[in-house]
Amino acid sequence: MIHLKKRLKTNNMPKLILTESAAEDLKILDNDPSQIKVLKAVLKALEFMKTNLRHPSLNTHEFKSLKGPNGEKVY
Repeated sequence: MIHLKKRLKTNNMPKLILTESAAEDLKILDNDPSQIKVLKAVLKALEFMKTNLRHPSLNTHEFKSLKGPNGEKVY
């Protein structure tokens, strides 16, 4: 189990303020050993958001398997 407070260090970085539902979702992931990869990915994205909002991995990506109702691209 990853301890969320330890992983979301604040040091000199901007502080993340999570909504109640986001905090609850993180706790659920933290308590489920089968979701460790998902939790690590979420925490990594949150760290990038604290340090660099323009980090390339925070960009959206097009879904190749989905299309909108009129054939539009879905991101």
